[in-house]
Amino acid sequence: MTSSSVEQPPSPEYLAETNDPYLDQRVSIAFIVIDTFFLLVFYASRYFNKKAVGWPMLVCNTLCYVLCMGSAATGICESFTLFSYMDCRLARMIRDHEEAFSMLEERKLDITSRCLVQKEKLVERMMHANVP
Repeated sequence: MTSSSVEQPPSPEYLAETNDPYLDQRVSIAFIVIDTFFLLVFYASRYFNKKAVGWPMLVCNTLCYVLCMGSAATGICESFTLFSYMDCRLARMIRDHEEAFSMLEERKLDITSRCLVQKEKLVERMMHANVP
């Protein structure tokens, strides 16, 4: 019994269309805004009702906020790292292609020079063969 439900990997064209490298940055910035808003609301509630929330809760929320900011900063920096990695890969691919093209150009020049040498030899043979 064969199974026809084997999934094929997505095509490079599909990945190129659906890959959004700025998504990490936008999500990280959104979390910075949301976390900051709710921490400010928490501080405002603490200011207006000091008995409702104790110091441990204040320290815990502040520490969580700092950790969330670190996570968001990591997400933003990671997207820059991804860009630099992609730029390095692109530069490497371009360099490899340039090397391949230069090798082809050298090969073409080599073949052309060999053809010219063969042509000259052939012309000399023809000239020597036609001389009475």
